[in-house]
Amino acid sequence: MKNCKQYFLKTFAFLLSFLAISSVNSACAVLFGQEKEPDSLARYKKC
Repeated sequence: MKNCKQYFLKTFAFLLSFLAISSVNSACAVLFGQEKEPDSLARYKKC
């Protein structure tokens, strides 16, 4: 049960981070007309 809960929480955290990154990228493209994100947002992406 503990492993299932941990798996669910990690999946949920990954989903939230993915949505945050994609929405920031979309906002940059819409508001600033940028296809490429600013360098200041690079710290949020995982290599």
